[in-house]
Amino acid sequence: MEIDTTRFGRISIGSEQILCFPEGLPGLEDFQQWVVIADRKVKHMAWLQSVTEPAVALPVIRPRDLSPKQRVRVHRGDVASLGIRDPSDCWVAFVVNKDTAGLRANLRAPIIVNRQLRLGRQVIAKDDAMLHDFVSIAPQARRRAA
Repeated sequence: MEIDTTRFGRISIGSEQILCFPEGLPGLEDFQQWVVIADRKVKHMAWLQSVTEPAVALPVIRPRDLSPKQRVRVHRGDVASLGIRDPSDCWVAFVVNKDTAGLRANLRAPIIVNRQLRLGRQVIAKDDAMLHDFVSIAPQARRRAA
C-alpha cells in the first residue's frame, strides 16, 4: 500500500505496519489509522503519520530514549481496551512539541500501543510526571562522501 505524506512524500507501507487508534488521538479523533516512520535526520525521533491525511504527523520519542530510567505508569483501566497482557507487548511514545526553549516531550500523556494487536491509545499517566520535559535532540551528523 502507498500513502502520501507532506513530510516524507509518497511511501510504501505494509498493512502490518498500520496502527489502529479506535478513538483517534485527543484533538485528532477523526484519524484512526497511523504508521510510525523513523526520522532519518534526528536520532531516536520518529513520526506518527496519519495514513489518511498527508499533512497530519506527530513527532514522537520513546521513554527509554529520553532516559534509561524513564518509566511510564498508567491506570490499568485506561489500557484495558488494548488487550495488553504483558508490558513487553507495548510500544510507548511521548509526543514532542517545539517551543522557544527547544523540544519538549509530553510525559503526562503517553501513547500506548499493543504491538501484537496494533491497537493504540493516548492516556494520562498516573504518576506525578511533569507535564513536559526538555528533550535535547540534535540532527545526526551527515556522512561525507570521499
